[in-house]
Amino acid sequence: MSDAVVAHEEYVKGSLRRELRFWEAIAISVGIMAPTAAMALNGVAPAGLVGRAVPLAFLFAAIAIALISYSFIRLTSYFNHAGSTYGLAGVTLGPRSGFFAGWALLATYSCFIAANIAEVGLFGGNFLDSTGIWHSPEWIVISLVAVIAAWLLAYGDVKVATRALLSFEGISVTLILILIVVIFWKVIGGTAPSGQSFSLKPFVPASGIPVGAVAFASVFGLLSFGGFEGAAALGEETNNPRRNIPMAIGWAVAFCGIFYVIVMLAQSLGYGIDAAGIKAFSTSSGPLGDLSKSYVGSGMEDAINFGATLSAFASLLGCAAGASRILFALGRDGFITRRLGDASRRTGSPANALVVVMLFGILMATALRINGTNVVNAFFYPGTAGVLSMLIATVVGWSAYRAYVRTFERRALIELSVPGGGRELFAGVALGLGAFAASIAILALVGAYRAVGLGAVLPVVLALLSAIAAGTIAVHRTNPRDFGLGNYRQVDDTPYGGGPGMIMRVEPIAGALDAIAAARGPSHRILLTPRGRRFDQEVARALAARPRLTLLCGRYEGVDERVGALCDDQISVGDFVLAGGELAAAIVLEATARLVPGVLGCGQSAGDESFSAGRLEYPQWTRPATFQGQAVPPVLLSGDHAAIARWRRRASVRLTRALRPDLLAAHPLTEEEQELLDSDDDPAGP
Repeated sequence: MSDAVVAHEEYVKGSLRRELRFWEAIAISVGIMAPTAAMALNGVAPAGLVGRAVPLAFLFAAIAIALISYSFIRLTSYFNHAGSTYGLAGVTLGPRSGFFAGWALLATYSCFIAANIAEVGLFGGNFLDSTGIWHSPEWIVISLVAVIAAWLLAYGDVKVATRALLSFEGISVTLILILIVVIFWKVIGGTAPSGQSFSLKPFVPASGIPVGAVAFASVFGLLSFGGFEGAAALGEETNNPRRNIPMAIGWAVAFCGIFYVIVMLAQSLGYGIDAAGIKAFSTSSGPLGDLSKSYVGSGMEDAINFGATLSAFASLLGCAAGASRILFALGRDGFITRRLGDASRRTGSPANALVVVMLFGILMATALRINGTNVVNAFFYPGTAGVLSMLIATVVGWSAYRAYVRTFERRALIELSVPGGGRELFAGVALGLGAFAASIAILALVGAYRAVGLGAVLPVVLALLSAIAAGTIAVHRTNPRDFGLGNYRQVDDTPYGGGPGMIMRVEPIAGALDAIAAARGPSHRILLTPRGRRFDQEVARALAARPRLTLLCGRYEGVDERVGALCDDQISVGDFVLAGGELAAAIVLEATARLVPGVLGCGQSAGDESFSAGRLEYPQWTRPATFQGQAVPPVLLSGDHAAIARWRRRASVRLTRALRPDLLAAHPLTEEEQELLDSDDDPAGP
């Protein structure tokens, strides 16, 4: 017998054990979602976005997740695999897609492990500090103690681990249920601390709250469902998996969806749906703790903090179980080493894979602490990375079910004349709505970047994408590192004469510029640098007239002086410092591209905007005609287009003279503009 055969036989002996029931399978999905921890954090930002309508946002999220989860429910009723989406996508879309999906979900759970390590430290620290056990505790110490306990539980009998998950979440959910019962009792009975009253208005947005804001707020509800598919990783350890795994996923989503909406309604009513209550909710660092203290007492606040700590610990344990089983499945199929696909002969847990995922989480959390990252960001950073990976895995899961319906079942989705047609009609509707929900989830996550000030980028990107798709403009990216020197493709070096930082070398840049010229022909080369001429609307108009531009983005401490000789122009977007030229290039790109005919929806728009003729744009109004005593100038309501044009021209000149006299120095008043300023037939002008 060869060594290879012996190794395989030893590997087979250590395998997963099929011994779990439905309630033990549902525990991992509920544990990873961590409903108590989610409710302790995820309502604050939506309150700042949609005011009283937080429950509505979470209701939309619950409906979207229900549609998305349908693909996992249907697939796990036919296939079950320890690798979850790795196996489900592999059998329907092919091994490459399965490998991709498996890595995405492995990254999700691994990042969630690091996030949950910090989250245990966050809530555990709050509990220890508020009870006086340990004032100003060090969160990483609490986290490391918790991760060792979770490691031991995950290594032990899987039945013990899942029962622990269910117990921890059961305790924490019970504490929240007690709190919301008290809140509803006092709100309905008229004994709330600040006179709050019961209402269903939180399910209707207040006047002035757009539907887009509600959709954007729903992203925080979507994040609260992260890990709903966790039970799929127990497919090889659950009795009757084709029945119990789909039921576990479905009931976990249903329970958490109802729980989230009710808890968010209680929080909204508990704070009050007036302006003061909404402000208090949206600025709270711990809404459940605040409500516990005001409605019950400080003892309940401590109990809620303890419950949130248990919930975070349960999520840590669930993610460890899920991640280790996915890595186990990858290793069993030969990824890196088959030792990753070995299970403990004593407990049946994927011991080697568990070591890898737990060390990953510990190292990431510890590195963040050493870096000085506070506990909130130590939770946020890996958690955000995990959510991005989760969305990828979810979309692949939906695609896998779509492929299964088309390839394996081979029945028309809407053919009602055959047996089971009603089910297939529902499948078709769920597929369509699930795809829509998944798309909204991804767009909502992109929209979440608005919370950190990057939301204005999205309309710009969409406008440019439309122009690119229409063939009006074309944008290409070339990486100088592709032309770097040596095995490591070096693009920078230390400056001659000494000094801080690194300087970009001339050779890689010259190689990149030559490659661009060879592929697309000559272009107007622009180096973005602080010493360049000031970028303004005149420059943008001149650049828009050129057939082709090449924008060179600097990095580090700058570029070798000889790079300037390779360029035709040097431009600066302002007297401030950026880490690199990428944002400056985006500014030049957008300002220039929108002047190309066909990019803007209205050809007149570019000509009417500020700086288009050395003047600021005239002021604009829209409905209502009167707001808080401020009325729109009557001339704009007259319908006299000649008078409106004259009024706007005069307003533009007056604003420019008052706010930007430097523009008048560069572009003196014309005789017509001077006459407009001297006229007195515009009492409503600015």
